[in-house]
Amino acid sequence: MLIQILDAQDIPHWTAWVGLDQINDWSGSLGAGAVGADAVFQIIIPAQTTQTRSGFLFQNTSATAMLLCELAAPLIDSSWVVNPGEFFPPPGAPFPVVTGAIAVMGTGQSQAGDAFACREFVNAPGE
Repeated sequence: MLIQILDAQDIPHWTAWVGLDQINDWSGSLGAGAVGADAVFQIIIPAQTTQTRSGFLFQNTSATAMLLCELAAPLIDSSWVVNPGEFFPPPGAPFPVVTGAIAVMGTGQSQAGDAFACREFVNAPGE
């Protein structure tokens, strides 16, 4: 299966995915509550309670940095800055597969509607 990912200039790139794992598309944009002085984290991937998450890939496709975190952990201590056009986890970086909800929040000049691409990979039954 081919999956399309957009870079920071909205140029599509295709990557091949081989396997039986389910791919959930959680792409979207920041809501009004996830930006500004009183911003709170916006859940973009719910916690995995019935299946086994084998990974996820987040790309910031906006013009400003975003914070990404797992809600099962202390928020600020476990958030990661994802700059415009960058991915999380970064290519080649080891990252533990988390089972908690994944959330995003804007930074500084972020605005409601700033976009991101996000895919979650869930193990096929029996894996």
